[in-house]
Amino acid sequence: MAHNKHTTSLYNQDLNLMMPNKQAWLDLAGDWVDPFEAPQLVDHDGFKVVREDMMGFGSKCRFGDILVQTCPKDTLVYVQPRYGFAGISLAYLAKKYNKKLVLFSPSQKEISDHQAICIERLSLIHISEPTRPY
Repeated sequence: MAHNKHTTSLYNQDLNLMMPNKQAWLDLAGDWVDPFEAPQLVDHDGFKVVREDMMGFGSKCRFGDILVQTCPKDTLVYVQPRYGFAGISLAYLAKKYNKKLVLFSPSQKEISDHQAICIERLSLIHISEPTRPY
C-alpha cells in the first residue's frame, strides 16, 4: 500500500485521539502565558503575512517557550541549519531559562550570519564536516 493511502480520513488520527478539541490543547498549556506581544499581521499583495521575525527571534521562540520552561533537563540539543532563526530562538530561550544549548550545524568555507549570531549568543555550536559517500 502506498504511504499516503493508509486511511481515507483527512485528519491526523493520532492527534485527534490525544487532543480531540481546543480545550484539550488549552489544558495542556495550563496557566502558561505567551511572554511576547501578538505577532504583526501584514498585508502583502492580498496575503496576510505573520511577521514573527519582527520580534528579533523566530517562531520557535514563541512556540518553544513553554517547552523549554518546563523541560526537566539542563541541556538542549538541536541540529541547526546554516540559515534560519531556530538556533537564535533557542539560544534566547536557553539563556532565559538557564539551560545549556548545544547546536550541531553543517560547515562551509565561511559561517553564515545565522551561525555567527548563535555563536555570539554564547551557545555551544559544533560545525561539522559534511559526510561524503566514498
